[in-house]
Amino acid sequence: SLDVWLQTVDAASYGAVSQAADRLLLQFPETAAELYEYDVILAFDPDWRQIPPEGLQLLNEWVAAHGGGLVLVAGDVYTADLAAAGDELAPIRDLYPVFLHSYAVATHIDGQWGQPWPLERTGEGRKAGFLQLNDDVAASDDVWDEFSGVYRCYPTAGAKAGATVYAHFS
Repeated sequence: SLDVWLQTVDAASYGAVSQAADRLLLQFPETAAELYEYDVILAFDPDWRQIPPEGLQLLNEWVAAHGGGLVLVAGDVYTADLAAAGDELAPIRDLYPVFLHSYAVATHIDGQWGQPWPLERTGEGRKAGFLQLNDDVAASDDVWDEFSGVYRCYPTAGAKAGATVYAHFS
């Protein structure tokens, strides 16, 4: 099942939202029982300040101590706010596998988003089974070599201890 919480939509507008979901949520799960119904959360550049501090701590514990899955997608809108925030967002920032830069993305990258940049896979990335795009390793490498790349990424100050880097933005 798939539940969706769209932070940019208020409760009054939910009836007009066209979203492929089993259930549209009006807020982030408030209790451990509600949160533990999920296996994984996909967070696309969320505004973490919309979740109360106790919810942030609950999410941190769910991931760190109970094996909850969290996929984090950094973006241009809220990630810089997370990186620059004080201790109030530390429970979330601690879950990121990289150290986030707190400056605006556009300030330090030339803004040339019109061209794709190839991914430079690491040795770990070449060996990772979940990144194999074909049953044959050489054929999978050929598919990756044909991939034109990504248009941008959020700048970091490197991976945290224990993180495995599978690819770099070239």
